[in-house]
Amino acid sequence: MTDTERLDLLERLEGSALLSDDAGRWAVVCTGCQNVPNPDKPIDIDSTFWVEAKDWTNSVREAIDAVLEVDE
Repeated sequence: MTDTERLDLLERLEGSALLSDDAGRWAVVCTGCQNVPNPDKPIDIDSTFWVEAKDWTNSVREAIDAVLEVDE
């Protein structure tokens, strides 16, 4: 998979987030909550995501690829 295809996938996964932690790990998650965004203009929001330990990977590419594996 190319990096362009990975970015296209992230754009299709509305409501998901690409997260990193302070230890250099990455995850793509869709479980969490936030206040309702304004459809007309960007606003400040608070987001909380739940990441299971097994979902952390060592790179951005691995995190995106892991989403594909779950979806298959």
